[in-house]
This record gives sequence, structure tokens and C-alpha cells, in this order.
Amino acid sequence: MIRVVFLVLFFTFTISGLEPDDHEKEKKNVKSLSDDPGADETEETVPDIDEKPVVFVNANILKIRSKPTTKSKIRTLVYKSDALTVLGGQMDSKGQQWLNVSSLKDGKDYTGWVMKEFTVESRAILMNPIYKDLDYSAQNKTEYKSNPKVKAKGIYLTRYSASKGRINKYFKQVKGTEINTFVIDIKNIRGNLLFNSEAAAKHSPASNKSVIYRNSISSLIEKAKANNIYLIARVVVFKDDLYAQYHPESAVMDNATGEIYLDRDKLRWVSPHDRGYWEYLVELCKEAADIGFNEIQFDYIRFPDWKKTLDFKNKKGESKALTIQRFLKYAYKELQEKEVYVSADLFGLVSSASDGLNLGQYWEGISNVVDYVSPMIYPSHFAKGFATIPVPDADPYTTVFVSARDGVARNRNLLTPAIIRPWIQDFTAFWVKGHIDYGKKQIEEQIKALKDNGIDEYLLWNPKNQYKNLK
Repeated sequence: MIRVVFLVLFFTFTISGLEPDDHEKEKKNVKSLSDDPGADETEETVPDIDEKPVVFVNANILKIRSKPTTKSKIRTLVYKSDALTVLGGQMDSKGQQWLNVSSLKDGKDYTGWVMKEFTVESRAILMNPIYKDLDYSAQNKTEYKSNPKVKAKGIYLTRYSASKGRINKYFKQVKGTEINTFVIDIKNIRGNLLFNSEAAAKHSPASNKSVIYRNSISSLIEKAKANNIYLIARVVVFKDDLYAQYHPESAVMDNATGEIYLDRDKLRWVSPHDRGYWEYLVELCKEAADIGFNEIQFDYIRFPDWKKTLDFKNKKGESKALTIQRFLKYAYKELQEKEVYVSADLFGLVSSASDGLNLGQYWEGISNVVDYVSPMIYPSHFAKGFATIPVPDADPYTTVFVSARDGVARNRNLLTPAIIRPWIQDFTAFWVKGHIDYGKKQIEEQIKALKDNGIDEYLLWNPKNQYKNLK
């Protein structure tokens, strides 16, 4: 048995902008802990995966060649953590050890030669010990007969777009297209809700003051079911201005000012460590499930900033990544009784970074404990030079391909990974130097990049909810 700890990539990148209404980076100081209602007391282990003759790729990209020489023909490419079956080996004239290997890709078996120095005999060698306290054991994930999964292809709608007077416009717009999913805000960054909530009445009464559906929301749910639309309830998690304002004991504080922390939007955050707030969120999500939503999507599932003066009121001495994973495990367990799926939005850079960007978003820690992960891989949000791309926004196919490829590779480290369903760009980033206009062609290039990595689901993000390029 081995204890799984995680992936060290050879490179990390910086991100230049804001995500679908989200944004940032991490390093960490991991401490072990146990007194958590959502924590497992036993050591997390997984079955031994070091079965020989198998080696694992220890390079971002490795070429399988036709002969044991760097000048021979390239038969295919393999990626970080890919498993290769060893058929034999030999040393070349320069003393370089080569392995004769086979790799199964898309149902085809490729055989050839790779340099031994770019492989390791155990996946454990690829892992990062900083995250050893996270749970990488196999999780109990179920497809519910009452709520079958769909290959979601969706659009994002704000609370206002989902109102009675506006929602019909979107039902008409998606008819005849491949769009089969609506992601609708049920709680936004200010803490305002879509529907009148008993959970809010109990924990955050101010959140009920400007709801869109004050009485019944059944008309929206019935219309969605009649049009075969899969409904995802988007819940902004720890950025909650109203809750933090009325519960200062739960708010993130700024020790530099002695006041509640205000982010660049001048909005307040709740500490991710606050278990009482966890209860409010889960109770709200249960209401959404009872109403008829098929899935709960957690956004802003992270810490707010890397600012050193912030006080997160971390009474348990938890690392950021562990806290985020524990919240998701708690929510997942509670929501299973409602037979609703759980997803999490991540920064697009998370799949390509070796840490949690100082925000607690460690890929494996999150992917292992939810049904879906939705990295926000908008090309406009990657910095110049990401993956050697001069202007990522101007190269949507390559940017999305690289980010998706890295996510797929990270998922291979898990026994029960989440399905990858990325957010992609359906807007023009006028603020990016060298940007291009985004229309149908650019959306199709992003979708192709996902398909080329075996990903057949996506969500379109347009902050104004103006979808003019649906096919």
C-alpha cells in the first residue's frame, strides 16, 4: 500500500486576469488534524498501483520513437504520469538507457522507445508531499436513477436572466442547438438568492430581501423539464458580502486595518474554516435539490487572497487545500441523500500548476471528492507565454488543449476522479493586448480542443448572458 501524495509539474505559470467572476494563486503550510465532523479518522490509503512491468512518465511531454535514438521517427506523444508497459530495454552507443514500451491511446496500442531517465517506476515519486494530508482514497460516487447524468453542454444565467420575464428567451434560443444545460445563480457574490429560502431565514435573513422568485419557482423548473434542460444551481461559496457583514465573527479580517477584509470588488468574504457557514450553504443546496435542480455547482470554492495580513480564523490549524476538500466532502455526503450531483469551479491554471495557487484549489484534492470539476479555461485569462503561447487569447485551440490535457493527466493520479467539464470563453476580452474577437469559430476551436483530449462536455461563459454563437 502506498499513501498517495501529488503531482509535481515542471512548470507553473501566472495568470493575467479574472476568472468567470473569480480569480488568483497558492503555497501552503500543511498540518495534520483530526477534530473535524467531516474528517475521516483513519489514514487515507489506496491500493498499490506500482505493478510491473510498468513505468510512469516523469516529463510534461515524452516522445515514443521508432528506434532507441533521438533522431528516429516519433510514433506518438505521452504525457506526465502516463503509464507505459515495459517490453524490454537497451543502451545506445552513448551509454543512454532506453526502454522499449507500449502505450494504449484511444484504443490503439503504440510501441516504441523512450529514454529511461524520463520515467519512474512508481507514481508515488511524482507526488507532492506537501499535500499528504488530503484524502486520495476511492470515494463512493453514484449515478442516481432518479437523476441520470447527461453530457452537459450549457450556458450561464444570472438570477435576473432566470426571472419569469426573461427565462423564456433562453429556452427559445437554445432550441435546435446542442445546449441542454442551464447554470443558474441561486446565490451570487453579494449573497443574494434566486428563491425565498428557509435556510437563509435561519442563517442569513438579509439574503432573502431581494430574491427573484419570492413565492413559487415551479414555473422555471417545469419549463426546464419540459424542454429537457438539465439544471445546475450555481452557488457562490465563500465570497458572501451579506453573510460576512451580518456575521463579523465569521468574516475574513484584515489585521492591517483591524476591519473586515474587502476585496478588489469591495466585497466581504466568509472564512472557509467556518463550520457554521458550511451548514447554511448545505441547507440552501438541499432546498435547491428539493426544488428540482439536478446539480449543485460550487464557485468561489477557495480562499480570497494571498495577502499576508488576512486572518482566516483558522482554529484547527488546517491547510487551505485540506479545508476546501473537507468542506466538499461534508457537502457531498449531506447532498447524497437528495440524489443531486456536486461540482466545483476551479481556476483554469490549477490543472497546470503544481500547488493550490495559495487559494486551496489543489486539483487532485478537489477532483477526488466531487462528481464534476469545471476549470475556467478562458484563453483571455492566461498570461502571455503560457505554454510558450505568445498571446493565449489569440490561440484558443492551443490554450484550451494544453490546459485540458494537463487536467486529464492530473485525473490519472486518482482512483475516483471527477468528470472534467470546463468553462470556455464566449466573450471578447477587449482588455487583453493582442486579443481577437470571439465568435462561433473561436468557440468551435475550444470545443475541438476539449474533444481532442476526450472531454465531451462544456459550459459557455458570457457575463452578460448574450449567447449569439450557439450551434
